[in-house]
Amino acid sequence: MSEKKISAFPDGNSYVSFNSDVDKLIIANSGGVAKIFDVSDPELEPDSMDIAENLTCLAHFGEDILVASTSGTLEKANIFGKTNPAVVYRSELPIRDSVFINEGKRILCGGDDNKVIVIDTATGATSTLTTEDQVLNIAYNPTGELVAVSLADRSVAIYSVVNESPSIVETIKDVLPQKIHKSLDVVDFLGENEDELFATTTAWSLDGQHLLVPTDTRSLKIYTREDFSSPITEVRPGVDIIDYAVHGNFVSTLHKNGTVKIINFDSGDEIQSQSLKKLTSGHVPINIAWNKDTLYIGTTNGEVLVLGGLELPEVASKKSSGKSNSLFLDEAEESDGDDIDMSEHDRPPYLNGNGKHMLDDSIIDEDEDFDVLQDRTKRHKIETVAVAEPQLEPYCPGSTPWTAQGSRKAQRRYICMNASGYVWAVKTDQNEQQSITVSFFDRSVNKDYHFIDYQDFDLCSMNNSGIVFGCSGYGKNAGSISFKQHESNQDAWERSIPLAKGEFITSVSLADSHDDNGIIVIGTNFGFVRFFNAHGLCINAIKAPPVVALISSSNSFLFMINQVGGKIFTYSIIDIHSDYKFVQQDVILPLERSPKAPLIKGLFFNEFNDPCMVAGNDDTLMILSSWRESRNARWIPILDCYSAVTDGGHESKRKWSCWPLGLYKDSLSCLILKGGSVYPGFPLALPIEIQIKLPVGVHKTEQATEDDPEESFVRASTMGRIVSDTLSDEGFEENNEEIMERLQEYSMLFDKSLLKLFANACQDAKLNKAFSIAKLIRTDKAMTAAARIAERLEFLNLATKIGKLREEMVEN
Repeated sequence: MSEKKISAFPDGNSYVSFNSDVDKLIIANSGGVAKIFDVSDPELEPDSMDIAENLTCLAHFGEDILVASTSGTLEKANIFGKTNPAVVYRSELPIRDSVFINEGKRILCGGDDNKVIVIDTATGATSTLTTEDQVLNIAYNPTGELVAVSLADRSVAIYSVVNESPSIVETIKDVLPQKIHKSLDVVDFLGENEDELFATTTAWSLDGQHLLVPTDTRSLKIYTREDFSSPITEVRPGVDIIDYAVHGNFVSTLHKNGTVKIINFDSGDEIQSQSLKKLTSGHVPINIAWNKDTLYIGTTNGEVLVLGGLELPEVASKKSSGKSNSLFLDEAEESDGDDIDMSEHDRPPYLNGNGKHMLDDSIIDEDEDFDVLQDRTKRHKIETVAVAEPQLEPYCPGSTPWTAQGSRKAQRRYICMNASGYVWAVKTDQNEQQSITVSFFDRSVNKDYHFIDYQDFDLCSMNNSGIVFGCSGYGKNAGSISFKQHESNQDAWERSIPLAKGEFITSVSLADSHDDNGIIVIGTNFGFVRFFNAHGLCINAIKAPPVVALISSSNSFLFMINQVGGKIFTYSIIDIHSDYKFVQQDVILPLERSPKAPLIKGLFFNEFNDPCMVAGNDDTLMILSSWRESRNARWIPILDCYSAVTDGGHESKRKWSCWPLGLYKDSLSCLILKGGSVYPGFPLALPIEIQIKLPVGVHKTEQATEDDPEESFVRASTMGRIVSDTLSDEGFEENNEEIMERLQEYSMLFDKSLLKLFANACQDAKLNKAFSIAKLIRTDKAMTAAARIAERLEFLNLATKIGKLREEMVEN
């Protein structure tokens, strides 16, 4: 390795950090100045900016940097000077470390006051996590949305930061070397603070799967995300470690004696070792940064040493090799689906499928399913397929597009999201594979888990028991599906899906069933719909118009959305347990595309298996009523989601929006998106519940939250009919008592709201309107109350008419 020196400052502690987002080297000095170097042009003069003196850490994300200091200030600055440096947090005691998290939307910092502070970069709002001891360092894992907090009691506390409220995941006890910070002003690593110069910071591997932890035995222990109870290996450089940096499978360790070592942390083998010959006598190195084939080393005399020309061997990581981390490893060799070579299929993206190939609407054998379709692809090539405008895309309820805010290192997306939980993927420019995490809103039911995805899953459906993943086959990947239970891989399976040229899977669905009869359904842009049982056996296949989306209910009703033209969508409902009977077939769906929102924001069943949908163009929650009767189904709007979350368009909430998750009783479970966001991001807000309110009237903003008797009347009538229809469903006999209670509640609300409307009409002297309302009353008790109201207001003629209505009702 070649060695050279950058004389950035004449003296003081110089910390280095390489910002790969903008390809800049940042050198921050304890004298209160930071310099930004363009490493592609060494002759170019660096830019300078003022920072806090006596810094303790240097962090970056995108164009922004963080500088913490012993004075207790945390400053944020833009390295291009687009914004002025600003103090984002101030503590009475020194802050020892800070880091950006959640795509730069939040900051964590901590220090000597036994707290981790969470800061919202947009609003400046803060929250606090109390720790067991002083905070030494914080390491962030963007792939897994985890942070590892090093504490002075020698423990490492690991938090999940995927949600707004960080939660403790694990604690590794008695592992770090003992460190007590004594520096309260100037940090003198050559004098009174010499005993503070050793590594206590943890570091995550670039793929986020492993955590490196320094120990009191001059080593680095390496843990996996799956198990923090014991390390899987240990790196032993042999001398005290001041700092270290991770690059791929290698770790570079910096030592107080002026040596730098490159070690393969898979094997523990030392690859290179070099003494820092240009280190000024009497001074020591303090931190290290790694960029490609170059190491940058900060020192106590203001200079930065550069080691270039690193030559690293090509080594495949043992810890992230393909099958060692496969989610479906136990069943990989038992998959009964033959892999199909798709290399010849250069599929154009997002083709619609009104092509020539048809599949009979009959139950077929699993092997015949594959034989027929494989033979078809061998016999002839498919002719040019008509393209629908706009085109179909792979879709699962709750899915979002890839985003990369402020950093090119990582892109993220939610593959699916519902009331049970969410599945999210992260991919980085350093790794070909994406990391997938399965998370739950109620972690008392299931525990979050993750895996490295080697199949490019882009579709998913989950319930409280299991999960099905799909590779759509879009592009050059072969189509496949994989299923597992959350708590076990025992019955996990994978199988390939035969796809013709231009065909891909558009949606997958897993019935919300807790027994062994769960049904998995997949649909394609060519309209092929296949049904599988929980063990991967194909039990039926039908042909339909191109499939847009699929969802399955707990009693095995399939709701399917199809596209029959560029702007025309239909829906069908299939009763799987009744020999795949179409309860509704090819009914026009009130769905339109919008350039400002996704086609579908929410798609789910309520607890009584009524289909519910929120379209992106109007942001209205609709429920399908009377769908059990052929040709009688109708969509009922039951909530204007935007109006509900903004309190009727309140000025302070105009940029808020709703991301629906599910409907239970009369409450929509949803996420509130702020700041004009179209899709949920990171951190993920906790779900809230919004009472449904049918859009039947116009109200001023200040009246948006008030009860409207007219809306209550329509809601009670509408929801009463919908719940009443459930009484005829099989499998709900045990819920009849609950259903009757709900119907009683709606009946009481029906009467109460009508009486309020009646009283209001009487008070306004609108007697004809009052009488029309009285005609809607269905119970003797409510009719009697209406007559008394009329008598009290001295509308005796009206009271007499109501009396006659009551007599007729009693007689009938």
